[in-house]
Amino acid sequence: MSLAPRHLLPASLLLAAWITQANADQQPAALAVIDSPFLLFDLSEHLSADVQLADLDGDGDLDVALANGRHWAEPDRVYLNNGRGRLLEARALGDALRPTYMLALADLDRDGDTDIVAVYDDIPARIWLNDGHANFSGGAQIGQSGGDSRSALLRDLDGDGNPDLVLARRGDPDLLYLGDGQGGFGEARQLGDTDGASTGVASADFDADGHLDLAFARRDQQPALILFGAADAARRFQRQSELPDSMGDNRKILAADINGDGKADLVLGRIGAANAVFWGKGDGTFAAGPSFGSSDGRTYSLAVADLDQDGDLDLIEGNDEQRNWIYLNLGEDRFERVALGEEEADSYGIAVGELSGDEQLDVVVANSGAANQVFLLRPAKTQ
Repeated sequence: MSLAPRHLLPASLLLAAWITQANADQQPAALAVIDSPFLLFDLSEHLSADVQLADLDGDGDLDVALANGRHWAEPDRVYLNNGRGRLLEARALGDALRPTYMLALADLDRDGDTDIVAVYDDIPARIWLNDGHANFSGGAQIGQSGGDSRSALLRDLDGDGNPDLVLARRGDPDLLYLGDGQGGFGEARQLGDTDGASTGVASADFDADGHLDLAFARRDQQPALILFGAADAARRFQRQSELPDSMGDNRKILAADINGDGKADLVLGRIGAANAVFWGKGDGTFAAGPSFGSSDGRTYSLAVADLDQDGDLDLIEGNDEQRNWIYLNLGEDRFERVALGEEEADSYGIAVGELSGDEQLDVVVANSGAANQVFLLRPAKTQ
């Protein structure tokens, strides 16, 4: 097992002025990160592309769904949690190896357990149904879903109670599939541009009309794109707008209320630039907010959660060959950063959830070409 060498970010990397500078070897007073070799998993160092959390075996704790391969055929796996954050049992998802970018999770057949949509590069996505004990069967292909899929969203977008599927595709049109509630989907519907370069997708009601909207992160110097929902199925996601001042190499996007004003904001993870927050106005428009991370950063993954349990949302960035960071929300456009481990790897995926039974959120990182890891978070001890 080889991990990236341990060293700090070069001093030449400029951090946005709103970030409170902190020594990378010291944790802020509110949070400590437990980094242990016993929390590593998938030591074969596959090309992991994403990680998702859910109680897959019905025992009350969160398990891990790990997508491997990216552009090459590798095994996807489900890792079962022992209740203390250690992943000591792994199960293959199907018999074949495929180039997986994401394992999206939801209850597709409404039987009370979590199923999987596996999203691949250049081949059709597949549906894997859970028996409630983390045994997955089926593997049925989703029609017209072949193409350069990079991410996916499972959420009830039409209000019928069934999870619907959105595929974010780079070089192919993004697609929408309405769920049937029986473990399948209807016909594909094209979303947005025909020549988009989407690699991330998020959802929230950006214009406060009671209908969920979509936001796509796009690469290749394209701006992020917002598609607006509507009650009328024929008009749903037909109205669109570009996110102002977002043109660039944008890999991931999050939708969450970062500043606590009750309106959904957007966070863009960027390559070759600092990451950016856009404040939602509640009418479908956005104002430029603070930036975070290195000015020449390479953020491949993002996550948001209240990590320090102070009532507001914090941010996590996973980077390519740069150290990963947590940004604790101090309010008033200020964040304090804390290192998430000491290694530099290609961190394609980040997930947050309570894995260790202590009611404290933990972080799982999926690395491409290095071991993956669970980080346990704890309140830092004060003197």
